[in-house]
Amino acid sequence: MLERLGGRQVCRKCGYNFHKIFTPTSKEGICDHCGGEVYVRDDDKPEAVQKRLEVYRAQTAPLIDYYRGKGLLVDIDARPMVDEIVVNFKKAMGI
Repeated sequence: MLERLGGRQVCRKCGYNFHKIFTPTSKEGICDHCGGEVYVRDDDKPEAVQKRLEVYRAQTAPLIDYYRGKGLLVDIDARPMVDEIVVNFKKAMGI
């Protein structure tokens, strides 16, 4: 999970998102779309990701059982590539 969350990179110029493992830039640090600088946002650095996970465990995770108990939770596997995740999401939502 840390690898997925901590690998995001963003173009300063156009805002396009990359991932250093799953969707890397062709040339390190350079946006494939506009040639702008690609960087790691402060909230995607390892210490920030760790803090986000702590907050999730304390505040958000308890809601899973609550909504599952009411039959209002839909599980979607976020491990595949983005296109497949979107297809699975749309199917689950009836879109």
